[in-house]
Amino acid sequence: MKKFIEEWKPAIFNTFVYVLFIISLFYLSIWQMIVLFLAGMICSVLGNAILLHRFYTHRQFGLSKFTEYLLLPIALLLGIGSPLMYATMHRQHHRVCDSKEDPHSPMQLGKLKVFLGLWEFFPVSYFKNLNAPLARDLFVNPLQKFIHIHYYRIWLAAFIIVASINLPVAIAVFGWIPVFQKVFENSIVNGICHPGPAIADWPAFGILTGGESMQRLHHEQPNLSKYSNNWWVDPASPIIEVIKK
Repeated sequence: MKKFIEEWKPAIFNTFVYVLFIISLFYLSIWQMIVLFLAGMICSVLGNAILLHRFYTHRQFGLSKFTEYLLLPIALLLGIGSPLMYATMHRQHHRVCDSKEDPHSPMQLGKLKVFLGLWEFFPVSYFKNLNAPLARDLFVNPLQKFIHIHYYRIWLAAFIIVASINLPVAIAVFGWIPVFQKVFENSIVNGICHPGPAIADWPAFGILTGGESMQRLHHEQPNLSKYSNNWWVDPASPIIEVIKK
């Protein structure tokens, strides 16, 4: 049973998230759904675009420990894995973009799997087998190693704590925010903007992705933290200017 759970953790986790989302549809009002959709956008900008992608993965700017740890719970809530896994996967993606060793290319995994955010949170051994460089700066950090090992437990514990206080709120928050990240952000960035070798910039999707839809620019200049002078194209960049160290 333990081996079965270990092998099917990603599938079990993603199924649980989508079930929470579906349950919430039966009791949320339209206005509550709009609020949760907006909350998903904000959490995606703060947790994914700023912390996981531009800070942890590309080290495009500095953050104080206080700001980093303030944003970290938001990043974990998104349901897209530990910072160690995320940074290792994304650095490998840049290193061998759209090749058979790219861990989240729609050309390799299939668009449906990528669109729904159903790829695995790969263990360290996966990258060792590919001879891919680990995110050493995170691997040597005891907190990041702990989060990576216990990611699912941390996420579930947070859900249980919130559910013990208010079950409907827990179902809504832990369903809507990860699903927004998986469906809207992933489908746009890894599908529409990144369909294969012809990587494209889609400024119109900037507000939905926190600026992450500027994929061609990002791949050409991966160390650049500002993707546009217009905040609606890159909502993350003005926030970075305020919080960076």
